[in-house]
Amino acid sequence: MAKKVVATLRQGKVSMAKLIKMVKSPKTGAYTFTEQIVTDEQLKDYNEIKKFSFPMYPDPKREVYSKFADITIPRAYLFGKDGKLIHASKGFEEGDMEKVMKMIEKAL
Repeated sequence: MAKKVVATLRQGKVSMAKLIKMVKSPKTGAYTFTEQIVTDEQLKDYNEIKKFSFPMYPDPKREVYSKFADITIPRAYLFGKDGKLIHASKGFEEGDMEKVMKMIEKAL
């Protein structure tokens, strides 16, 4: 399952994120997309369950997003410890998530 934060929201003092999850059907292999609004705490919990060891930062004003993205979603950017771009992708194809995870492991 791939997941992408597509918007961050603020409700009072609680920061929230709108997520789009891509879920592969075990029966057909087809992908479906679901949308969900979660708090930063729920996003943190999910990342711990998935054992993601890299930080994720909210972008409530979409300042960082606007420097890289236009109308095409999903996009992925991976930066090394030195701040240099290691990988950039636009769109999604079968196996992309596994490739990015291997790049993350190699970069660590």
